[in-house]
Amino acid sequence: MPFLVAHPDPRVRGACGHLLAAWGEHDALLRLAGDPRYGVMQAAMHALGKTTPNAAAAQCARTCLAHPRVTGACAEETLATYVAHAPPAEAIPLLARLVADDPRQTVRRRAVHALIELHAARELAELLPLLEAPPRVHWGVHLALLEGCRKLGLDGSRGADMLREVDDIHVQGALARLT
Repeated sequence: MPFLVAHPDPRVRGACGHLLAAWGEHDALLRLAGDPRYGVMQAAMHALGKTTPNAAAAQCARTCLAHPRVTGACAEETLATYVAHAPPAEAIPLLARLVADDPRQTVRRRAVHALIELHAARELAELLPLLEAPPRVHWGVHLALLEGCRKLGLDGSRGADMLREVDDIHVQGALARLT
């Protein structure tokens, strides 16, 4: 393992994640998750998400998610890794805060989906007033919240009434599936 983790070529370090995950090498993946090369860190975080639950992996993913350089697909993968490793009682409150406050649209949308997967109906219901707010960037969070209403049997009618005026085929499709 030291040969792969300390290899001078970042392409080798980045490519070995799937092997380390298959071997259950949490410590090696955690080291790679701290790699200064963004691509290596992202690959390690993705691979860590494929391993058995581990408290250190959950903490690493949470710390990594807070880093300003973690955005886009990397942020989504990091959040998925966190959810895979954190106990639901710990993950649910963090996910709800991310939906409400995180500036990254991808993180907010993925956090809603994670709340749905964890059947966190009460926490999701508390976030439904977001349906009445205009989107920060796109309708992704609204669409995810509407999906949560449908899957968890929540009443999203207050926000849905406002969304009926939105000129977006995806929003209108989600509303149609809700009723």
